[in-house]
Amino acid sequence: MKLLMTQATVLRLPDFGKVFEVTCDASGVGISGVLSQEGHPVEFFSEKLNDARLRYSTYDKEFYAVVQHKKGKDNVVADALSRRTHVLNIMMVKVLGFETIREGYDSCPDFGPIIARVRQGPSREYQDYAITDDYLFY
Repeated sequence: MKLLMTQATVLRLPDFGKVFEVTCDASGVGISGVLSQEGHPVEFFSEKLNDARLRYSTYDKEFYAVVQHKKGKDNVVADALSRRTHVLNIMMVKVLGFETIREGYDSCPDFGPIIARVRQGPSREYQDYAITDDYLFY
C-alpha cells in the first residue's frame, strides 16, 4: 500500500495513430475524465460543477467530461481533450450510436430550448454556446 501511494502515474505522449480510450465519471459535485492509450493515461481532467451544471443528469455530466472546450486565451497548450472536433470525429467512427445525441436534442428538456435558440442565431443569453456539426457545445 505504501509503495502504491508514493508512486505517481506518469502520463504518456499521445500517439494519434492509435485508438484513444475515454473514461469519465460524475459525482454530485464534479466530473473527471481520463484519456488513455493501451491502458496508460495520456491526459486527465477534473472540474467542480457550477450551479447550472449540477442540475444535469448523470449521463449529461459524464458526456460533458468528454467534450470540454476552452476559450482561446485559456487554451495556450491545446491538448487532446480540448480538440473537440478531432475527438468527435474519432468518437463518431468508434462509438456506435453516437449520432443519437443529435437526434435527442429537440426532445431533451435541458438542451432542447437552448439548441432551438442557438439555431436561430446569436443571442446574449446563449453567447457561450455554439453548434458544430449539429452538436451543441458550451
